[in-house]
Amino acid sequence: MAPSPIRAATNPAAPRQTGVFAALRVPNFRWLLLGSTIANGAQWIQQVTLSWMVYDLTASGALLGSLSLVGAIATLGLTPLAGVAIDRLPRGMLLLATSGWLAVISTVLGVALLTGRSALWPLFAHPWRRTNSAMNPASASHPSWPMAL
Repeated sequence: MAPSPIRAATNPAAPRQTGVFAALRVPNFRWLLLGSTIANGAQWIQQVTLSWMVYDLTASGALLGSLSLVGAIATLGLTPLAGVAIDRLPRGMLLLATSGWLAVISTVLGVALLTGRSALWPLFAHPWRRTNSAMNPASASHPSWPMAL
């Protein structure tokens, strides 16, 4: 039986597997890559949809730019707090908290839109979902992200 790619990487005597797609031999990396790709695609779709809705409701380029500004403020403002939380709190709890936060914000937006209320406040509250990428240890570039999986 051949050694697993993980054991081969930790055993210096084992032959090293190299190549462009060597990382794809590790099943956990394939799952991470697939999940990240799907999540990134969903976030792009959400951003385009939110921008489209703001422009459709207001026909204002200024409000369209304001939507991006609110998202940038959310990301820049909470990133230092996210770093402290990632270092001090259990990874599993952070994963649950950030996923719950994303679900709450998306649910509020969905309910507001399904009820037929054409208000701008849910659209401007939704960019705070970007805090998920700052707080989620699996999506942050933090050396201990595999501990959360």
